[in-house]
Amino acid sequence: MEIILDELTPLEFFNHGGIVKLTVKDDSLVKECNIKKKYTFFEYKTYIRFFRNLYMSSLEKHKELSGYAVYGYVNERITLNPSIGNVDYVVDLNYDKILSYETAKFYYSSDRNDQPNVSPRDPYGIPNVCFSLIDETDDRWDKYTKQRLERGFDSSELWNLDGTIAKFIYPRLKAFAECSDGIHPDGLSQEEWREILNKMVVGFELMSSDQIKTEEEENIEDEALKLFSEYFTCLWL
Repeated sequence: MEIILDELTPLEFFNHGGIVKLTVKDDSLVKECNIKKKYTFFEYKTYIRFFRNLYMSSLEKHKELSGYAVYGYVNERITLNPSIGNVDYVVDLNYDKILSYETAKFYYSSDRNDQPNVSPRDPYGIPNVCFSLIDETDDRWDKYTKQRLERGFDSSELWNLDGTIAKFIYPRLKAFAECSDGIHPDGLSQEEWREILNKMVVGFELMSSDQIKTEEEENIEDEALKLFSEYFTCLWL
Protein backbone atom coordinates (compact mmCIF):
# COMPACT_ATOMS: atom_id res chain seq x y z
CA MET A 1 0.00 0.00 0.00
CA GLU A 2 1.37 3.41 -0.95
CA ILE A 3 1.58 5.76 1.99
CA ILE A 4 0.34 9.28 1.27
CA LEU A 5 0.69 11.75 4.10
CA ASP A 6 -0.50 14.97 2.48
CA GLU A 7 -3.19 16.23 0.10
CA LEU A 8 -5.39 13.19 0.63
CA THR A 9 -8.74 12.96 -1.13
CA PRO A 10 -11.57 11.86 1.19
CA LEU A 11 -11.33 8.30 -0.16
CA GLU A 12 -7.54 8.19 0.34
CA PHE A 13 -7.89 9.69 3.81
CA PHE A 14 -10.29 7.03 5.06
CA ASN A 15 -8.44 4.22 3.26
CA HIS A 16 -5.38 5.18 5.31
CA GLY A 17 -7.29 4.83 8.59
CA GLY A 18 -8.55 8.39 8.87
CA ILE A 19 -11.12 9.46 11.45
CA VAL A 20 -13.20 12.65 11.27
CA LYS A 21 -14.87 14.12 14.34
CA LEU A 22 -17.52 16.65 13.40
CA THR A 23 -19.23 19.20 15.66
CA VAL A 24 -22.24 21.29 14.63
CA LYS A 25 -21.71 24.71 16.22
CA ASP A 26 -25.10 26.21 15.43
CA ASP A 27 -28.36 24.90 16.93
CA SER A 28 -30.31 26.36 14.04
CA LEU A 29 -28.61 23.98 11.62
CA VAL A 30 -29.35 21.07 13.97
CA LYS A 31 -33.05 21.92 13.97
CA GLU A 32 -33.33 22.77 10.28
CA CYS A 33 -31.73 19.56 9.05
CA ASN A 34 -32.70 17.24 11.92
CA ILE A 35 -29.13 16.23 12.74
CA LYS A 36 -27.11 15.63 15.91
CA LYS A 37 -24.51 17.93 17.41
CA LYS A 38 -21.58 15.52 17.10
CA TYR A 39 -20.53 12.75 14.73
CA THR A 40 -17.50 10.53 14.29
CA PHE A 41 -16.83 9.11 10.80
CA PHE A 42 -14.65 6.04 10.29
CA GLU A 43 -15.47 5.33 6.66
CA TYR A 44 -15.68 7.18 3.38
CA LYS A 45 -19.25 6.24 2.40
CA THR A 46 -20.80 7.43 5.66
CA TYR A 47 -18.85 10.69 5.53
CA ILE A 48 -19.88 11.42 1.94
CA ARG A 49 -23.50 10.43 2.53
CA PHE A 50 -23.75 12.75 5.55
CA PHE A 51 -22.51 15.84 3.68
CA ARG A 52 -24.52 15.08 0.57
CA ASN A 53 -27.71 14.87 2.63
CA LEU A 54 -26.77 17.90 4.71
CA TYR A 55 -26.14 20.13 1.69
CA MET A 56 -29.27 18.96 -0.12
CA SER A 57 -31.42 19.47 2.97
CA SER A 58 -30.03 22.97 3.44
CA LEU A 59 -30.66 23.86 -0.20
CA GLU A 60 -34.28 22.79 0.29
CA LYS A 61 -34.63 24.86 3.49
CA HIS A 62 -33.04 27.99 2.02
CA LYS A 63 -34.42 28.28 -1.49
CA GLU A 64 -34.02 32.04 -1.31
CA LEU A 65 -30.24 31.65 -1.24
CA SER A 66 -27.90 30.69 -4.04
CA GLY A 67 -26.20 27.30 -3.93
CA TYR A 68 -22.91 29.05 -3.21
CA ALA A 69 -24.41 30.84 -0.23
CA VAL A 70 -26.03 27.68 1.14
CA TYR A 71 -22.76 25.76 1.04
CA GLY A 72 -21.07 28.63 2.84
CA TYR A 73 -23.90 28.74 5.39
CA VAL A 74 -23.41 25.06 6.22
CA ASN A 75 -19.62 25.13 6.28
CA GLU A 76 -19.50 28.08 8.67
CA ARG A 77 -21.65 26.21 11.18
CA ILE A 78 -19.61 23.04 11.52
CA THR A 79 -16.06 22.19 12.56
CA LEU A 80 -14.05 19.15 11.49
CA ASN A 81 -11.23 17.51 13.43
CA PRO A 82 -9.66 14.91 11.11
CA SER A 83 -6.83 12.67 12.25
CA ILE A 84 -4.89 9.56 11.30
CA GLY A 85 -3.83 7.95 14.56
CA ASN A 86 -2.49 10.77 16.73
CA VAL A 87 -1.61 12.99 13.77
CA ASP A 88 -3.91 15.94 13.09
CA TYR A 89 -5.13 16.90 9.64
CA VAL A 90 -7.04 19.92 8.34
CA VAL A 91 -9.55 20.44 5.55
CA ASP A 92 -8.96 23.83 3.95
CA LEU A 93 -11.87 24.76 1.71
CA ASN A 94 -10.24 28.07 0.78
CA TYR A 95 -7.05 26.34 -0.31
CA ASP A 96 -8.98 23.94 -2.52
CA LYS A 97 -11.13 26.79 -3.84
CA ILE A 98 -14.19 24.57 -3.57
CA LEU A 99 -17.19 24.63 -1.30
CA SER A 100 -18.01 21.01 -0.57
CA TYR A 101 -16.46 18.83 2.10
CA GLU A 102 -17.41 15.90 -0.15
CA THR A 103 -14.45 16.62 -2.42
CA ALA A 104 -12.15 18.83 -0.32
CA LYS A 105 -8.71 17.35 0.39
CA PHE A 106 -7.20 16.54 3.78
CA TYR A 107 -3.87 18.21 4.51
CA TYR A 108 -1.24 17.09 7.00
CA SER A 109 -1.13 19.77 9.67
CA SER A 110 2.50 19.76 10.78
CA ASP A 111 2.11 22.99 12.71
CA ARG A 112 -0.46 21.29 14.96
CA ASN A 113 1.61 18.22 15.77
CA ASP A 114 4.52 17.54 18.09
CA GLN A 115 6.07 15.24 15.49
CA PRO A 116 5.94 16.92 12.07
CA ASN A 117 8.32 14.43 10.42
CA VAL A 118 6.30 11.23 10.30
CA SER A 119 8.11 8.22 8.91
CA PRO A 120 6.55 7.04 5.62
CA ARG A 121 6.46 3.56 7.18
CA ASP A 122 4.21 4.89 9.95
CA PRO A 123 1.20 6.63 8.39
CA TYR A 124 -0.60 6.72 11.74
CA GLY A 125 2.14 8.53 13.67
CA ILE A 126 1.63 6.08 16.52
CA PRO A 127 4.72 5.29 18.63
CA ASN A 128 3.45 1.86 19.71
CA VAL A 129 4.55 -1.18 17.77
CA CYS A 130 1.71 -3.21 16.31
CA PHE A 131 2.07 -6.96 15.81
CA SER A 132 -1.42 -7.54 14.46
CA LEU A 133 -2.05 -11.22 13.76
CA ILE A 134 -4.89 -10.62 11.31
CA ASP A 135 -5.08 -9.32 7.75
CA GLU A 136 -7.71 -7.65 5.57
CA THR A 137 -9.48 -10.96 4.93
CA ASP A 138 -10.38 -11.29 8.62
CA ASP A 139 -13.93 -10.29 9.62
CA ARG A 140 -12.47 -8.30 12.52
CA TRP A 141 -10.27 -6.12 10.28
CA ASP A 142 -12.36 -2.92 10.60
CA LYS A 143 -12.83 -3.36 14.34
CA TYR A 144 -9.13 -4.00 14.93
CA THR A 145 -8.11 -1.13 12.63
CA LYS A 146 -10.07 1.23 14.87
CA GLN A 147 -8.36 -0.27 17.92
CA ARG A 148 -4.92 0.34 16.42
CA LEU A 149 -5.80 3.94 15.59
CA GLU A 150 -7.33 4.67 18.98
CA ARG A 151 -4.79 3.00 21.27
CA GLY A 152 -1.86 1.95 19.09
CA PHE A 153 -2.46 -1.84 19.16
CA ASP A 154 -5.28 -4.27 18.54
CA SER A 155 -6.59 -7.16 20.61
CA SER A 156 -4.76 -9.78 18.56
CA GLU A 157 -1.61 -8.72 20.43
CA LEU A 158 -3.23 -9.99 23.62
CA TRP A 159 -3.69 -13.56 22.39
CA ASN A 160 -0.05 -14.30 23.31
CA LEU A 161 0.96 -11.19 25.17
CA ASP A 162 4.22 -12.74 26.38
CA GLY A 163 5.26 -13.32 22.76
CA THR A 164 4.16 -9.81 21.75
CA ILE A 165 6.25 -8.26 24.52
CA ALA A 166 9.24 -10.45 23.62
CA LYS A 167 8.96 -9.40 19.97
CA PHE A 168 9.00 -5.77 21.06
CA ILE A 169 11.98 -6.19 23.38
CA TYR A 170 14.22 -8.45 21.29
CA PRO A 171 15.21 -6.12 18.37
CA ARG A 172 15.68 -3.17 20.75
CA LEU A 173 17.75 -5.21 23.19
CA LYS A 174 19.89 -6.46 20.31
CA ALA A 175 20.48 -2.90 19.05
CA PHE A 176 21.22 -1.76 22.61
CA ALA A 177 23.86 -4.48 23.01
CA GLU A 178 25.51 -3.41 19.77
CA CYS A 179 25.72 0.21 20.98
CA SER A 180 26.85 -0.39 24.55
CA ASP A 181 30.62 -0.72 24.09
CA GLY A 182 32.38 1.48 26.60
CA ILE A 183 29.30 1.72 28.84
CA HIS A 184 28.59 -0.79 31.59
CA PRO A 185 27.08 -0.86 35.09
CA ASP A 186 29.24 -0.21 38.13
CA GLY A 187 30.83 -3.39 39.47
CA LEU A 188 30.89 -5.10 36.07
CA SER A 189 33.62 -5.15 33.47
CA GLN A 190 32.84 -4.46 29.83
CA GLU A 191 33.28 -8.16 29.04
CA GLU A 192 30.92 -9.24 31.83
CA TRP A 193 28.26 -6.75 30.74
CA ARG A 194 28.60 -7.85 27.12
CA GLU A 195 28.10 -11.47 28.14
CA ILE A 196 24.99 -10.60 30.20
CA LEU A 197 23.47 -8.62 27.32
CA ASN A 198 24.22 -11.44 24.89
CA LYS A 199 22.42 -13.94 27.12
CA MET A 200 19.40 -11.64 27.30
CA VAL A 201 19.39 -11.13 23.52
CA VAL A 202 19.57 -14.88 22.82
CA GLY A 203 16.84 -15.60 25.37
CA PHE A 204 14.44 -12.96 24.05
CA GLU A 205 15.07 -14.07 20.48
CA LEU A 206 13.88 -17.53 21.53
CA MET A 207 10.89 -16.07 23.38
CA SER A 208 9.86 -14.04 20.31
CA SER A 209 9.72 -17.24 18.23
CA ASP A 210 6.56 -19.34 17.99
CA GLN A 211 8.56 -22.58 17.72
CA ILE A 212 8.28 -25.29 20.39
CA LYS A 213 11.27 -25.00 22.73
CA THR A 214 13.60 -27.72 23.95
CA GLU A 215 14.40 -28.00 27.64
CA GLU A 216 17.77 -26.37 27.03
CA GLU A 217 16.13 -23.44 25.22
CA GLU A 218 13.62 -23.01 28.05
CA ASN A 219 16.53 -22.78 30.50
CA ILE A 220 18.10 -20.07 28.29
CA GLU A 221 14.82 -18.15 28.31
CA ASP A 222 14.54 -18.43 32.11
CA GLU A 223 18.08 -17.12 32.58
CA ALA A 224 17.38 -14.23 30.18
CA LEU A 225 14.26 -13.22 32.12
CA LYS A 226 16.13 -13.30 35.44
CA LEU A 227 18.96 -11.18 34.00
CA PHE A 228 16.47 -8.78 32.39
CA SER A 229 14.71 -8.30 35.74
CA GLU A 230 18.00 -7.83 37.58
CA TYR A 231 19.53 -5.36 35.12
CA PHE A 232 16.39 -3.65 33.85
CA THR A 233 17.36 -0.26 35.33
CA CYS A 234 20.82 -0.55 33.74
CA LEU A 235 19.48 -0.50 30.19
CA TRP A 236 20.47 3.05 29.31
CA LEU A 237 23.20 4.64 27.21
